[in-house]
Amino acid sequence: FGNNIDGVSQNVIKIVDYVNTCNPNKHNRMIIKTFGISEKNILSLIDNTSDDIIIRVIGTDLDLNVIIEYDNDLESSTRQNIISDIYEKLRNYIYTDDNLSIYELLINLLNVNNKTLSLAETITGGVITENLHKVENSNDAILLGINALQAEGLTKLLDLSTEQIKQNNPVEIVYEMAAGVLEKSGSDLCLATYGTKSDQYSYIAVGDMDGIHVYKSKCNAIGKRKQNIIAKSAIYYLIKKIKQNDLFFNQIVV
Repeated sequence: FGNNIDGVSQNVIKIVDYVNTCNPNKHNRMIIKTFGISEKNILSLIDNTSDDIIIRVIGTDLDLNVIIEYDNDLESSTRQNIISDIYEKLRNYIYTDDNLSIYELLINLLNVNNKTLSLAETITGGVITENLHKVENSNDAILLGINALQAEGLTKLLDLSTEQIKQNNPVEIVYEMAAGVLEKSGSDLCLATYGTKSDQYSYIAVGDMDGIHVYKSKCNAIGKRKQNIIAKSAIYYLIKKIKQNDLFFNQIVV
């Protein structure tokens, strides 16, 4: 996956126990959700050598659940140290330690921060808008979702420059898509995706009235899988945008 994935820093560390009542050994379980890092790299980073803690990784593509299980009898300070170390090593890839999907987390962040979002999609084929609308309480957060197979279909609606489209400058095109949907909707935040099925690179624009940033990502998948990877990448970057100025996330609580 993609270039320059620097992750969403999860600076507030909450050690929350999830009791697995079905486990006859009465182990406790935690789940950390990560994006942008492979299972192999997660296990390599953690390099768990403790027999007291079991770590498993499950998920789809780069949207993964890191499951940490430990016995109730494990000394509290030892457990805290091990788990805190895991958080520290994965913090650039963690997007939540709550039982939420990446789409649910975004809607929660929008609602908590009283922000609205508008979207313009080409390469993702409306996947982002569709999945966000499936989340409870999303209607007030999503002001506008526009989907077209090609940027040409958005020229009149978003006042895109036909000259830029002819020049085929993807960075400029996705930037103008985001700026156009932001201006048209009057939302607080914007997100746009651009690319073609045959191109391994896609372009994601995320921003607000203070500025729009364009990310270039590489994805060798095809079809619906490719759409889903790019869609989650876009949501991931937007989560980072929302969190970056939140002073609450500058604290560390163990």
